[in-house]
Amino acid sequence: MDDLIKNDDRFKLDNFYEAAVKEVQYEGQTWAIHVHGRPTALCQPPPLRQAGIEVEDIDTSNWQQLQQYGKLTKKQGNKITRWGFDTKVQSGFLWMYSWGNGSSLLSEDGKTATFDTPENIEALRYAVETMNVQGGFRPYKAFLDHTVPGPQNFFG
Repeated sequence: MDDLIKNDDRFKLDNFYEAAVKEVQYEGQTWAIHVHGRPTALCQPPPLRQAGIEVEDIDTSNWQQLQQYGKLTKKQGNKITRWGFDTKVQSGFLWMYSWGNGSSLLSEDGKTATFDTPENIEALRYAVETMNVQGGFRPYKAFLDHTVPGPQNFFG
């Protein structure tokens, strides 16, 4: 994509977070552009306050604490109306937990997958357990299918 980027005066890689740019480059070439090059929100203050949690008390390095935010999940009968804590691992964010756990999903040269390190296995187990204590993937998926508006949700 480098030729396209270079030939378009309106487009600048400097407008993206450096980490987001590096993530889509290989051997000095840009192979993709992030559609959602923005930080992922951890929480919304009103539901936290309703549960007696102060934003400033959140420690993102404390996975057990984060997992407890699953208590923010709300149901009406069998239907989930609010998901408590979404690790986003099912959306490709395992790398975030891998890094946070002192590992990486790729070797330093970017040529070998390292999914089977103890740190990465622990991260994946954490994400699965976090989803399961809130009801599991099926209720989560049903919740998403009916709450995410717009053209990206074909069934909602």
